Amino acid sequence: MSKSSGVSKKRFNVEKLIFNSIIVLIMLYIATALVKQEITIRKYKSQIKDIHAKIEAEKKDIDDIKKDIEQAENIDNIEKIARERLKMIKPGEIMYVDVDKD
Repeated sequence: MSKSSGVSKKRFNVEKLIFNSIIVLIMLYIATALVKQEITIRKYKSQIKDIHAKIEAEKKDIDDIKKDIEQAENIDNIEKIARERLKMIKPGEIMYVDVDKD
């Protein structure tokens, strides 16, 4: 009878060891999956932060372009640019050029 109980005890220990091993493997799998998800989440959060920064930069550029358009549509600015950069004059005006000026 002692031999039978010893075999039964060994069988119980082997089954317990297998069960515990399976539980440990499942826990390791879950832990690995959670770590991978955390890495992915951090990567995506970083990408979102970069995209938000790019969006803000583009919004600033759009605002600057809108200001440039408003200035370009202003008749006083058009006249100033025509006179200074393009050396244009109004009909009937005479342009004097200072030849001594560098």
